Amino acid sequence: MEQGWPEVIFEFDCQSLVSFVNSSSVQWSWEIETIVDDIKNWALSKRWFFVWCPRGLNRAAYWVAS
Repeated sequence: MEQGWPEVIFEFDCQSLVSFVNSSSVQWSWEIETIVDDIKNWALSKRWFFVWCPRGLNRAAYWVAS
């Protein structure tokens, strides 16, 4: 991600995952709390965005899932 890109947008077809990562009030289980916190901190420092996209519109995810 250090290629000089001003921002990166990650598209997921799992709406609950996007909601959890974008939320500041979610209580995580201790098993994943550190990982999620790291992702959120990287996202803030590197202008990463996590967005939901229906599977039918996200061709890459649809192809991988089939």
